[in-house]
Amino acid sequence: MIALFLNKLISNNPIVKGIKSIIFKNSSSFNEYEDIDYSKLSKIGFSDGELLKKALVQQYLDVKNAVCDLNYNKLLELCSSHQYMLYKNEMKLLEKACSKNVIKDFDISDVKIYDAYKDDKRVEVFLVLRGKCFEYTVDSNNKVIRGKDKKKKNVMIELSFINNVGGNIIEECPNCAAPITDGNIESCSYCGTSLNYKIGEWALSREHRVYEK
Repeated sequence: MIALFLNKLISNNPIVKGIKSIIFKNSSSFNEYEDIDYSKLSKIGFSDGELLKKALVQQYLDVKNAVCDLNYNKLLELCSSHQYMLYKNEMKLLEKACSKNVIKDFDISDVKIYDAYKDDKRVEVFLVLRGKCFEYTVDSNNKVIRGKDKKKKNVMIELSFINNVGGNIIEECPNCAAPITDGNIESCSYCGTSLNYKIGEWALSREHRVYEK
């Protein structure tokens, strides 16, 4: 019942309109995820699955660095408008509290691409990764106020990336919510915010932390 509700919510969301109705696998065991048959990736235009995997993992690490650095412009380049707004709200709360998140020394031990889909507008690829990292929050004096800076935590994370293959598909500006009507627009005509989803570029669409300990 919950899965059906989430699928309906996703499919009815204009921000993610066009994506195949699918939710994350959300398994507690990494071994329950199966590597996608790379021939499936080849059929949708990606002949080197290992290279694609490395590129998307690096983009995810770049996203986390941008979050820690409070670099909003970089996030706009790397994320979908929906995921950008989620990060932006989190970052604004931290700034208001004069604090910031620190994520460093991310040691990724395993990565799998476990699914991929393509329609007339875009490709969506699903990954799962596990590893260890330092993750904590500091105040304006660099004092740890949440988490531990001396011990790495174990994490398993599901990710979804979108590659725009059929023109710009943003329907509203992530900053001011103004409608986007020009299929090739790269910035909002109302507030000037740069927009992602240029043809051929990847965007982190969703992030789901399966577990951390």
